[in-house]
Amino acid sequence: MDKVLDDFTRTANRLIKLSALDEAQAHEEAAKVHANSVIIEAFLKRHLTDEEELAVPIILHHRLRG
Repeated sequence: MDKVLDDFTRTANRLIKLSALDEAQAHEEAAKVHANSVIIEAFLKRHLTDEEELAVPIILHHRLRG
């Protein structure tokens, strides 16, 4: 996950710089930012699914007992 976030940060920063310098290259870099966003979205969906399937039932179980 650290590598994915680092790649996203570097690519997004490069996109910002290129947007003022070279619109064609900025467009290519935007595609890379989007691809990284898709990977991050998959991680988040998995995390939230795990949260719903594991943590919430445990919390509810203990909350209802006490």
